[in-house]
Amino acid sequence: MPSPRQLRLVMTATLVTVVLIMFFTSGMPRQRDNAGSIQDFYHKTVQAMDGKSPRGQAVLNSQTGEKAGQIPADKDADGDVDADDMEMARQMQERLKAAEQQAKDKANEKGGLRPDPPSNVIGVGSSADGQHKKGKGHGANDGVADPGTDDSEESAEQHQAEVELNAILKKSPVIIFSKTYCPYSKRAKGVLLDKYSITPDPFVVELDEHPLGPLLQEQLLQTTGRRTVPNIMINGVSIGGADDIIQLDNDDELVKKVVNLGGKRVEIAERSDTTSVLSETTTAGSYAKEPSPAGKQQQAQEQRRGLRRRARDLVADMGRPPTRRHDAKMGKATKRYDDMGMLGAIITAKAGKI
Repeated sequence: MPSPRQLRLVMTATLVTVVLIMFFTSGMPRQRDNAGSIQDFYHKTVQAMDGKSPRGQAVLNSQTGEKAGQIPADKDADGDVDADDMEMARQMQERLKAAEQQAKDKANEKGGLRPDPPSNVIGVGSSADGQHKKGKGHGANDGVADPGTDDSEESAEQHQAEVELNAILKKSPVIIFSKTYCPYSKRAKGVLLDKYSITPDPFVVELDEHPLGPLLQEQLLQTTGRRTVPNIMINGVSIGGADDIIQLDNDDELVKKVVNLGGKRVEIAERSDTTSVLSETTTAGSYAKEPSPAGKQQQAQEQRRGLRRRARDLVADMGRPPTRRHDAKMGKATKRYDDMGMLGAIITAKAGKI
């Protein structure tokens, strides 16, 4: 018979074996359930991933059926991409551009006017007269300068000045453009009107009194290259100003210059104290002195002009030395001023009674 010690060992081993068998047999269904649940989760995940669109493809719009974020090339939905699809795409781009431009225009209208670029700024302060004036029309461009209107007005004024200048040049072969307050103009007129007798009479244009004076000066600048006064023109050709006229007179070239430019239309002679007036005309390049064809009335007027000029010269020579007097410059003997008859003539001429 086994000993008690052996019996206890056998019973302990049996008990441990039973406990182990019960433990393992009770955990098998749970493991099966866990394995099934893990497999179910895996399969569900794979199915969900297969149901989504692959990476890189656009997502379809649930409402329209089109891919969101991508414009389909098949515009007419006929199953292929052809010329109709390209035409529809072009029209869509044009509509988008038109809508964009319209939005910009509305934004500019709300934002107000922008300042002019520096290239369009003409002047400020006293020079603002040359800037474009505000437009007077109605519409979106109210208050905006219209360069076309100013250009048309400027062209009309220039044309008017050109027509007026052409009309003036037809009045006489010799034209004197001057200003009433200009001392140089007075000197030039003194030589051409008082010292010399020119037929037909020179036509004098006082630019400060003419309504188109400034415009005529600009037109003269374009035509003759001279804007200053006086400006003496013979048959449309400018011979200079006061200094040029005086220099030609001192060099005894003025008569020749006038005759060369005026031709047979102009007769010029230096005034004298006698009643006979000589005129110089050109014939085959030479100059011949002959009596003026003017009538008695014209001769009387020229005589009075010559006497007045002579009287002014005598009065001016009273305070000058003999070598500086007019007679000495002209190579003549100087006059004595103690002659009462000469003084009486001077006083009469100064009073305008001759």
